[in-house]
Amino acid sequence: MAWMLSKISSFIVVYVLIGNSMGYAEDLWKKYKVKAESYGQTERVFIDNKYIQTYKEHSGLWMNMGHGQSMERIAEKYGTTREEIIAVNEIKNPEQKVFFNARYFIPFSDDYLEKLESMGIKRHHRDVPHGEFIWPMVGSSITQKWGVRSVFGTIHSGVDMAAPIGTTVVAAGDGIILHSGFEGGYGYTVVIQHQGTLITRYAHLSQTILKKGDKVKRGQLIAFSGNTGQSTGAHLHFEIRQNDVSLDPESFLSEFKETMKEYVHFSEDQLQMIRNNQS
Repeated sequence: MAWMLSKISSFIVVYVLIGNSMGYAEDLWKKYKVKAESYGQTERVFIDNKYIQTYKEHSGLWMNMGHGQSMERIAEKYGTTREEIIAVNEIKNPEQKVFFNARYFIPFSDDYLEKLESMGIKRHHRDVPHGEFIWPMVGSSITQKWGVRSVFGTIHSGVDMAAPIGTTVVAAGDGIILHSGFEGGYGYTVVIQHQGTLITRYAHLSQTILKKGDKVKRGQLIAFSGNTGQSTGAHLHFEIRQNDVSLDPESFLSEFKETMKEYVHFSEDQLQMIRNNQS
């Protein structure tokens, strides 16, 4: 508790120093002091990985399909139906026979999910404080922190996390998609509206998955990392903003290294079973 209050106090002091009014800083302090003090309650959050993902209350997988792959064959493999694939993806032409290099969500049947779980393949979970954001990427490292850059003295409005192109990016919190697509120097970007005027931004993506207006849950896949826009290397740029003022993500989330230890990674045996199952 003391750690969280200390972190929140730190970013308020920074904003006072760079020209924000004391009144605004005091308002933030009051709001997030109450939020921090409610963190004694925890809740279980399930987090999408590259093998099992969620969309519209379904468990399944986003797949990039190419020419010649019929809905019927895909549906049979994963225990679903052609009609369900059409409905979940809101496909305009129900007579469509093939996918043309586009990404679609394929729901899994209960039997198929049980088969995966019997091999140790499932969505993992974390018990997190009530209302807390989670880090949007696993298996990465922070390469640029929030705040004043050492070069030119400019403000870096978020944190950068290095990751190979195509790494799974999940929603940090519950909310509604405000933007999903190209956004200037940010490249392909997803912006999520959370409670009140709080938003999160995920930038330099290789591909966005959801569309404007979609509701999302913490831990749900929203995009894949990339190197688009004004980017010098493959990474995810992650921002938290209040009233369009950037805040330090590390003031809202648990320490990055502690978060990483909470995740369970697949063993090599499990990975091989996954490869065999998807071939």
